[in-house]
Amino acid sequence: HGAWTSKCYDGHKYVCLDDIEPSNCLVYSFGIENEISFEQAMAAMGCEVYGYDIGNTHVMKTNTNPKLHFKVAQIGSGGKSKQLMDLLQENGHANKSITYFKADIEGEEMPGIPIWIRSGALNNVKQLSFEFHSVERFARKYWAIIQDLYRMGFRIISYDPNFCTTMSENGFYEFFEIVFRKTEICNE
Repeated sequence: HGAWTSKCYDGHKYVCLDDIEPSNCLVYSFGIENEISFEQAMAAMGCEVYGYDIGNTHVMKTNTNPKLHFKVAQIGSGGKSKQLMDLLQENGHANKSITYFKADIEGEEMPGIPIWIRSGALNNVKQLSFEFHSVERFARKYWAIIQDLYRMGFRIISYDPNFCTTMSENGFYEFFEIVFRKTEICNE
């Protein structure tokens, strides 16, 4: 137990491998653009991967891997955004266990997470991975989000600055990779 995999790409992702069961592994990934090394690695481990981006990217058009399902959609709070629960229902996954949920959606995670919590879309997720943006400016809002996730049983298992970005004038990295894992611990 406690095995990890990671590589240093822009926006690298950490995964606790204890939750990966190839015959029962479902991954949702938002914000893929043209960099799908994470999605490919998860598919190579046997996971079914549903990847989304706001544009029909080259990798979406040329994908031949049957474990990778790419679609055009935006989640978050913008006018063209779809609700996460609607996407789960469209795929028949509203009540299925989601092994890993990744969102690197350029700041839309901050208004999106409270909506996803209220809708129940994150109830069946084992691990959550986000790239938090403009952390210094929105520290209080992110802290409230972390507290809400904590009440749902999620615990931080990895928190790292994205070293592919630069520091702010105050010496803080503006982008952080953060991974939560749901525990069986009772919340008081």
